[in-house]
Amino acid sequence: MKKSLIYCFALTAIIAMSRIAAAGDDFGIQSYPGAKSDADTQEVCAAPSMGIIKEREDSSGLTKSKHCYRTNDSFAKVVEFYKKQKGLKGGVVVDEEGAKSATFCLSKTGGCNEVSVGTSVAISAPWFVPSKMKMNNDLLIDITNRAKK
Repeated sequence: MKKSLIYCFALTAIIAMSRIAAAGDDFGIQSYPGAKSDADTQEVCAAPSMGIIKEREDSSGLTKSKHCYRTNDSFAKVVEFYKKQKGLKGGVVVDEEGAKSATFCLSKTGGCNEVSVGTSVAISAPWFVPSKMKMNNDLLIDITNRAKK
């Protein structure tokens, strides 16, 4: 009985920790402090790519893993955090009313796109949750790792 309670407690702690604030490392990139993962971010993270991006990913022969988080911190603060990450290359930053996005990558093959081996960070607002038909105005942080199969 005592052993079962210990296992139950350990399992509960692991599940709870998987839902708390992001901390540490995501595929070699430091997670944004205080960003959280929840059902909405996981749904967006699990959604398949579409169109030309899906075609390119499918033909690349790479495996893809993703972690998604959200934060209410300002776009500028989150972008500045990732700009300071060692090895990350900055990409396009769009900071307009109603549309904010930024991309960064840590490439192992020189390129920074859906067919490159390495890790990318995409920051965006607003973002959409299909099952709820809901637009969120906080920031979505999508960290994607692509590796050879």
